[in-house]
Amino acid sequence: MLKSAVRQKMGRFVPRSAFRALFRQARNRHPAKQLRKQWPLAVCLALYCAGLLAGAASLSGAAQQGYFGLFAAQYISSHLSQPVSTVWQVDFLSGMLSLTVLLFGALSCAGAPLVCAVPLFRGLCTGLLTGWLYTNLGGAGLLMNTLIFWLPNTGISALTVWLGGVCLKNSVLMGKCLSGAVRPLPAGKLRQLVWQYFMVCLACLGFCLLQAALLAVFGPVFRG
Repeated sequence: MLKSAVRQKMGRFVPRSAFRALFRQARNRHPAKQLRKQWPLAVCLALYCAGLLAGAASLSGAAQQGYFGLFAAQYISSHLSQPVSTVWQVDFLSGMLSLTVLLFGALSCAGAPLVCAVPLFRGLCTGLLTGWLYTNLGGAGLLMNTLIFWLPNTGISALTVWLGGVCLKNSVLMGKCLSGAVRPLPAGKLRQLVWQYFMVCLACLGFCLLQAALLAVFGPVFRG
């Protein structure tokens, strides 16, 4: 009796439709549904971690002197020997190339494999760098990685994974639009994607400048 009386009194002030709307909103915010919506980001993060582990594991034994080892050694040598102004430009162009590949993949219904390859390759390069520094320089390599390479690489990798998730989702949606499963994407959605791309590029520029600043400060310590 008390519950029914309370419901009747509340119904006078709040219509039932409002309760239904609140219930649907709470149901849509369920953690399981939120995780399902973020599956492209999870896929890109998993691919990056797989590349990270593969890159670090590939520098075991004789492989240190192979192609992967030469790549990591050349990367570190060029960063320590070249002028700071050259380093940030090369890093920024490299980052821009990866982000542009993600954007082009997002604009194609068949671009999902291309989008997935970018965070995998990024993780592979980061794993190679970290593994080479540890296996060849030991504690000094870990210190160099911490002071010079870790923060910029982590920032750019996080940007790559996040934009990769956005682009992967957009590519899948374009495939569904082509098959008629969903309605065509509005023009505002594509504009939002391009703006996200430019904002990520701007943040990438900031991390590249940070990389150059760290090299200018701590680079002379490791050049000897």
